Amino acid sequence: MSTSTCSFKDRCVSILCCKFCKQVLSSRGMKAVLLADTEIDLFSTDIPPTNAVDFIGRCYFTEICKCKLKDIACLKWCELPTLGQPARDRGEHR
Repeated sequence: MSTSTCSFKDRCVSILCCKFCKQVLSSRGMKAVLLADTEIDLFSTDIPPTNAVDFIGRCYFTEICKCKLKDIACLKWCELPTLGQPARDRGEHR
């Protein structure tokens, strides 16, 4: 029986794009697992690109692991006039 361990250097780095306007949100996204709720897809990044995303809302924490989480929003998508809604009204599209 063999056991495998996945080292940090072997993890895949993803390019994360806005699903509405295709703006690159991060070229250094890594899949993360929220142990408190494994049904939620999370990605982490150490360097969000400037002028592409901004943090929204307050930091929040999980009950189980006390991870500090913060949501981001695409700035380009928020500026598109054809969508007709101010960014603050589109919370469901985070």
